[in-house]
Amino acid sequence: MALYPCPGCKREISTDALKCPHCGKSLAFSGSGARFNAMPKAVRVLVIALGCFFAVSMLLNHEADNHATLKGGASAPTATSVEKGPLTIQPGQWFGFSDRGLMEQALQLQSQDRQAHTTLITRGVAAGEIVRFYPGEIVYVEGSAPQAGLVEVRRKGQRGGWWTNAEAVKDNEPARP
Repeated sequence: MALYPCPGCKREISTDALKCPHCGKSLAFSGSGARFNAMPKAVRVLVIALGCFFAVSMLLNHEADNHATLKGGASAPTATSVEKGPLTIQPGQWFGFSDRGLMEQALQLQSQDRQAHTTLITRGVAAGEIVRFYPGEIVYVEGSAPQAGLVEVRRKGQRGGWWTNAEAVKDNEPARP
């Protein structure tokens, strides 16, 4: 049996009490709260912190499971023509884009305005929205959009993916991690 302050008169009462013996306040609905409040403050803080940690980790796990959701709520098709990995980046100059829309914009500019394309790539790299992949680099496929010829890959040990051309990992033997 632990003691805690009565919500009515603030005098100490038992956690098992149904009403305050001092002021008569009914405590029938405060049983679990009374037990929680009877815990030492350090324990209450720890319980709350663990609950928050659990909630955040569940949210992050949920976001990781749904990372292939695109703008507008449409889901990216699952990878069918490209293995999940690990795979190696093919020879050539390949870039990864943090956002599929940004990659599509870069592809459009590449055929229309070479200078604007170069500016977009330069600014994107400086802002951390675009990365360069190097031939032989090991990546893992997270998702794909086969009709657009795009795949979302991640580097080993990293969360979050980078959209790149499916040709970057096409006809690829699985890499040895």
